[in-house]
Amino acid sequence: MKKLVLISIILLSNLFSSEVERANLEFTSLCIEDGSTGFNWKNGRWKQVNYAPNKFLIKKVKNSTPYCNAKKQDKKFKQKGLNFSMGCYLMKNMGDKNWGVMDIPSECNQVWKLINKKYVLTRINCKQIMFQKDGNFIKHSLGGNLDNKPKNDYKDSIFTSHGKCSIINAN
Repeated sequence: MKKLVLISIILLSNLFSSEVERANLEFTSLCIEDGSTGFNWKNGRWKQVNYAPNKFLIKKVKNSTPYCNAKKQDKKFKQKGLNFSMGCYLMKNMGDKNWGVMDIPSECNQVWKLINKKYVLTRINCKQIMFQKDGNFIKHSLGGNLDNKPKNDYKDSIFTSHGKCSIINAN
């Protein structure tokens, strides 16, 4: 009987930590913009514009790719009910064939929060997007050309958008 109680305690403690141990759980989220605004460069100056809402997919992938440093993935640290780690993510617009630039994943910071004795993935911070796998997101692009007179009077657009993501697949 004592062995049964001991085994039950061990199994329950594993349940409480399973969310962090499942850091390699892969999922795909569909994200839909509620609004997007920004600036386009026209005739030597920035013009404010509103963009049509966009739909895109974000996919968490395994950490075993040369482009996403798996050693970084294993270095987690905790701070007052939070756990931080790295994860590999791909992103593509709905209808696009490929995931991102040549299907190369981005390294993103993952924030885990202690909720009811479990660490739960609450936020992912990537280069151009901060999102919840099943919640809100904020996406941006800052361009990068600061020249007053760019070549061919062209600069990449600058934008900020927001919306909601929903998990559509989890492995």
